[in-house]
Amino acid sequence: MEEWQKQFYDNYVNNKLNDAESLLCKNMPSSFIKFYPGISDKNKNYSLKALKDETLWMSSPNEFNDPFDCPMCIGEENIINQILEYLENCGINKFKEQLLNNISKDMKTKSEIASMIFNKQLKDIREQLFISCLTDINNLKSSVMWAHYANNHRGFCIEYDSKKLKELNYVYIPIKYSTLFEPSWMYSFHNSIKKLIFNSIYVKSNEWGYEKEWRFHDINEKYKNQKGYTIKVQGTIKNVYLGYRVDKQLEKEIIEICRKKKINVYKMKMKNNSFQLQCELIEDKKDSK
Repeated sequence: MEEWQKQFYDNYVNNKLNDAESLLCKNMPSSFIKFYPGISDKNKNYSLKALKDETLWMSSPNEFNDPFDCPMCIGEENIINQILEYLENCGINKFKEQLLNNISKDMKTKSEIASMIFNKQLKDIREQLFISCLTDINNLKSSVMWAHYANNHRGFCIEYDSKKLKELNYVYIPIKYSTLFEPSWMYSFHNSIKKLIFNSIYVKSNEWGYEKEWRFHDINEKYKNQKGYTIKVQGTIKNVYLGYRVDKQLEKEIIEICRKKKINVYKMKMKNNSFQLQCELIEDKKDSK
C-alpha cells in the first residue's frame, strides 16, 4: 500500500474529509477502466448497452464473486469483546477482570438478542447498498483481468475519465487490500460509523490485490433487494479496447457505436517474444463523420 493511501484512509475514517479529498485528487489515475464480457443474456447484450447508453452498473454486493465482500454481521461474542476492549483501552483493567469473572449465562443470552437486533439493522443496510467497481488504467494490459472479466479476451474494455466522473459526483475510492479481517460492529465506543462503512465496503483480502480496484458506493432504499441499477455517465468515455479474441460481429457493432460517438477504438494484440499485451488503434475518432 502506498503512503498516500494510508494517509487517505486515516483522514477518511476520522472525518478529515477535505484532507482526504485533496489526497484523492492528487493521486487518482487519469482514467479508470471496466472490462465487459460482451455476451448476450436472454437476447440482451448488457455490455453493448452500457457502451451505447453510457451507463455504469451499481451492483448489490450479493452479486459479487467474493463471499467475503462487504461483510455486515456481528457475533454475540463481539458485544462482550467490545466492552472489554473499551475498558482495556481506557486502562480500567480492574473492571475488565471483574466483568470476565462475572459473565453469566444470562448476559450471554442478552448478547445473543442484541446481536440479532444489530444484525437485522446491518442486513437492512446491506440490502440497500450498491457499488460500482472499476480498475486502474494500468490494468489494461493485464491478461488475468481480460481472462476473468472479459470472457477470456472475447469481450471489451471501456476507459473512463476519472475527473469527469468526479464532476458528476461519482467519487471512486481505492480498495484497501489487507490480511486482517476486521469484524463489523454497528455500534462501538470508539469506532465511527464511517469506519464501519469503510471497513465493510473498501477492505478486501490481499488475494484480490491484482485487481487494483476503485469503488463508488450508494445506499439507496429505492432499489432495496434488487440486483442493481444503472447510473448515467455521459461524456466520460475516452476510449474502447477490444479483446484479442473478440467476436467479429461484436467488433463490428462496437466500432459502429464508437464511430457515432466519436470514440477511439483499439484492439489488444499479443507482443512477439513476450507474455505481454499491447493495443493498436483500429478506429480513429478523427476519421469519424
